[in-house]
Amino acid sequence: MRIQPDVVLLCLDSARPDRFSCYGYPRGTTPNMDRLARESLLFAQAISPATWTIPSHASLFTGLYPFDHGATDDRPRALSGPTLPELLGQAGYATIAVSPNPWLSRRTGLLRGFEQVLEISPFGERRSLRRGLRRRMAELGTVLGLKSQWLYCDAKQVSGAAIKVMREIEQPCLLYVNFMDTHAPYLPPLRSAASSLPVLDAVLSRWRIYRMIRQGSYDVLNQEHPELLPKLSRFYDSTLAAFDSDVAPFLDWLLARERTRPTLLILFSDHGEGLGEHGLMSHLGSLYDEMLRVALMIRWSGDLPAGVQVSAQVQLTDVMPSLLPAIGLKAPERAGPLYQERPNVLHPESLVSRDWPAYAEYTMPSIVGRWKTEGKRYHYALLERSLRAVRYAGHKYIVGSDGSRELYDLAADPAEQRNLLPAAQGPAIADTVRRMEAALALLPTETPEYAATGSEDIDAETAEQLRGLGYL
Repeated sequence: MRIQPDVVLLCLDSARPDRFSCYGYPRGTTPNMDRLARESLLFAQAISPATWTIPSHASLFTGLYPFDHGATDDRPRALSGPTLPELLGQAGYATIAVSPNPWLSRRTGLLRGFEQVLEISPFGERRSLRRGLRRRMAELGTVLGLKSQWLYCDAKQVSGAAIKVMREIEQPCLLYVNFMDTHAPYLPPLRSAASSLPVLDAVLSRWRIYRMIRQGSYDVLNQEHPELLPKLSRFYDSTLAAFDSDVAPFLDWLLARERTRPTLLILFSDHGEGLGEHGLMSHLGSLYDEMLRVALMIRWSGDLPAGVQVSAQVQLTDVMPSLLPAIGLKAPERAGPLYQERPNVLHPESLVSRDWPAYAEYTMPSIVGRWKTEGKRYHYALLERSLRAVRYAGHKYIVGSDGSRELYDLAADPAEQRNLLPAAQGPAIADTVRRMEAALALLPTETPEYAATGSEDIDAETAEQLRGLGYL
């Protein structure tokens, strides 16, 4: 009788695949993940259906697009449909989530179905008398360049917690782990920052960026301090490289565990990250590829080929309905034309010579309203509109609630700098627009409003963490 595999989902929050060396980046940022890629299917065109944590994770766990599952805001939501951990739990799997991310907690409802949820804090137990001192010391360590940040636990701490709980599990297991190392504020330890910049330059740049974060003006780097953008980009690379080094022992441990139980390992990013492109930072306000394109590697020794790069376009919504039948479970029905004949990411032979559309949307979360009330200097005109996009046949078409329309030829213009509209349209452009509009017409006209669930209260510690991450 075939042994059911462990299913391991490793999420790299805000990780851009174009900065991984296994995706062709010239700097050697990810040697350990490169090694994993040589043993995996690597998807060159994996697309998130949204640009930030809540809607993208809801899509991963339900197999639904944001306009169907309804989790598009930062308030707790009752996700539509069964979730991956619920279905695996019903099939006898132990279900465990390990997260340092305040969005991925029991409060938000995104982890519905996980039996064990380890919310890893960088400051120890809540309500500890030493907690405030620990936070201040961690922040001081960041300022001095001894640490990368003070807001969340790093990969060593998170993976250590995951290993500890996994060692106690004997039955088949679903393990989800969220890593925040590639999320803002991109302040690598000074030893890492100085590997790409002169020491004095690295020290001063770290300090200036830190001051902006504490003053709540991180997003205005584009307008007021463009000279820092190349340095911030280098710091982003350094945080990715530091993560790659820190996560290596965990990857080794997971692969060694295969001696006793097969493991289906999926490493992915939930969305990308803007580093000044198109006048935006972080991951709100646009549907350009720096925010939508994600890393995706799938390793299943003996069941999937190793070292194969898949060029077919897939989405995070395709993972759940592909995974369940592969381990002998029935995937839930997904109604509507958007879900018909979608790619199976675990059948690489079926991905050859096919082209599937990828859909995405941006709906303004309520945090933008809070920023505006507090007077932060963000690009409100961009952040307050809603957007929908289809990425298909080498093009991307973006439509905004403000009446904007954008069309890009991704082969000729991968950085999406030359909008082919509203310039005079020849027959070829007009035909492409018609095809794109027909694809977008399959989307519902409005995202349904789902009922809130759980408490929307944010405790002081979580508020401080979200503020430092740029969300409050």
